[in-house]
Amino acid sequence: FLAELREISEVPVIILTSSDSLDDKLRGFELGADDYLTKPFNSQILVARIHAVLRRADLAVVNGMGVSKFQSGPLNVDFGSHKVEAGGNLIRLTATEFALLKEFIRYQGRILTHGQLLTAVWGPEYQGERELLRTNIYRLRKKLEIGTGGIDFIQSQVGVGYWFEPVDSL
Repeated sequence: FLAELREISEVPVIILTSSDSLDDKLRGFELGADDYLTKPFNSQILVARIHAVLRRADLAVVNGMGVSKFQSGPLNVDFGSHKVEAGGNLIRLTATEFALLKEFIRYQGRILTHGQLLTAVWGPEYQGERELLRTNIYRLRKKLEIGTGGIDFIQSQVGVGYWFEPVDSL
């Protein structure tokens, strides 16, 4: 269920279970859980973890301004519903592609290093996985270019990283 949920949503998920095995915990995180808590647990700890997960989720905040929607030229992004449209047509993004786009828009105009993007989207343990990053950015770029009639919002600086360039600046 969690793997299917992650294909369509980034809603925060905390697994509450009696299973304390390392394999089960790792599997839960691999499938997209944000936290994992085993029984018995203290209700105050659960509430604190819920608050922490909600802070990290930051689903509807861009640039700390409480913005839930973003528009640049033909590109429209609704962070609350995880919808991306161009010219009225839905652009279907995976959860990872959407997370990348969210990071790019949050820091638009600023170069994000490979390490910053890998950490923000996959976690610090993925620091050296540049090919994973390149592959996902390639797919995201293609989807955005097709949807917007060839506009390349994602720019790159070889050996440094990538940035989102709003259409007004292109």
